Amino acid sequence: MNDQSPITDSSNEKPTDDAVEKAKPSKPRRSKVHQLQEEIAALKHELADAKEQMLRQMAEFDNFRKRKNKESVEWSQAARESLLRDLLPVVDDFDRVFRNHAGDNDAQWQGVALIYDKFLAVLKSQGLTPMNPVGKPFDPEFHDALITVPRDDVAPGTVVEVHENGYLVNDRVLRHAKVIVSKAAENVEC
Repeated sequence: MNDQSPITDSSNEKPTDDAVEKAKPSKPRRSKVHQLQEEIAALKHELADAKEQMLRQMAEFDNFRKRKNKESVEWSQAARESLLRDLLPVVDDFDRVFRNHAGDNDAQWQGVALIYDKFLAVLKSQGLTPMNPVGKPFDPEFHDALITVPRDDVAPGTVVEVHENGYLVNDRVLRHAKVIVSKAAENVEC
């Protein structure tokens, strides 16, 4: 036996205060564990909040990116439509020239016709499509009626003549066709 030991083998001796303190479970140790568990719980909660905030920011950024891409496409389409709309009077002028000089076959007119065909090919590559409403029912979504004329050879409300061509860009109306529409022929008694 060691003389310095506070606990003795003899059953008659009372343990010293130091021995009682050592034998008792340590409160500071339990509170330290409890404190660490609380810190872990707080850190888990903080981590969950940070993850949620990060997910929200990622979703906001994704929505922002999609919105900017959509705006970019819309700007591009609007710019293309604006340019095509500005070029339509040139196409109209070419059409009028060719109508007035339909019989000319000299080399100059053939050269101009080739240039015009190339010009139309470029416009078509940008999505421009001319309407061909003659013989079709009048549709205010695509046509502007200039006048109605009595006709008995076609059904009333049919486009009989085009004054100014209409055009579509990617199936959307760029310019309405200005048309002359038939109406029922009036019977005149003499």
